[in-house]
Amino acid sequence: MKCFDRERLFSYASHLLEAREEDEVRAHLEGCSGCRKVLAEYERLGAVLDAYKVVNRKPHIAVKEAVFPFRKFPGVDPQLGPEMKSTGEVMGIDTDFGMSFAKSQMAAGNPMPVSGRVFLSVKDKDKAGLLDVAQGLEKAGFSIVATRGTAEYLRKRGITVDTVNKVTEGRPHIVDQITDMQIDLVINTVHGAQSQKDSYSIRRTTLMKGIPYFTTISAAKAAVRGIAAIKKNLLQVKSIQEYHSS
Repeated sequence: MKCFDRERLFSYASHLLEAREEDEVRAHLEGCSGCRKVLAEYERLGAVLDAYKVVNRKPHIAVKEAVFPFRKFPGVDPQLGPEMKSTGEVMGIDTDFGMSFAKSQMAAGNPMPVSGRVFLSVKDKDKAGLLDVAQGLEKAGFSIVATRGTAEYLRKRGITVDTVNKVTEGRPHIVDQITDMQIDLVINTVHGAQSQKDSYSIRRTTLMKGIPYFTTISAAKAAVRGIAAIKKNLLQVKSIQEYHSS
């Protein structure tokens, strides 16, 4: 197991404990003076996760989501950068991660669809991770549309997928379909300045049409879990007090 970096030590150790990997965490901490030093710093601040005593974890999971004001600025590329600040934060809480994520997206004005067509287009290094996403979406009943390279990759692995043109390949292209509300979910990852520029119209049109949009494979996987959760279970709302009293 790799050493924890300072910022992620607390959350990663928490994740391992949740996955019932206490022995792995304990063995690493006992043999790594660097990680023990970081834990000691957290302990002095009163914010340490005690890997030996966390036995009464609350049975709920909270997912926080930032809200950005992209819609208020016509023509602005809804692409995150280091200078941006959110206008608020929302949170979804449930006993299941998928449902918590779905709730967080609802609260942020980005509700998950439960049916329809999904557009997939990812950079080469994300294609392997996309396979699980595509399989999950297909299982949930979605039809899949993808750009040529992504479509070929998925088709060779048994996924039923239609091919659509990139904007640079001529009409009819993907932005036409988004504009005509033929797409219900967009998953798009890019690499390099030119790809960022080429996909601007996809991001902007998706935003203005209010279509859920994810730009990383990890977020796409979370979205698939969220969709599965809201299709399988009834969405329930509880107060914070109810969760903490359980």
